[in-house]
Amino acid sequence: MLTSLPSLPGFRLQEYLGSGPSGHVYRARDELYSRDVAVKLLDSRRCTPAGWPRSPAVSP
Repeated sequence: MLTSLPSLPGFRLQEYLGSGPSGHVYRARDELYSRDVAVKLLDSRRCTPAGWPRSPAVSP
């Protein structure tokens, strides 16, 4: 589990909710619209063009 919350301009990250294969999810406050949101921060090691699963609709 992560020990500190990252910063993201325009949002106040409040709580770590969980993670999946592509990144981490946080409960956050959207400071522009004053509403609670979920924010997913993608893992740059896994979310690169080479890391995306190949779609059957995309030809090489």
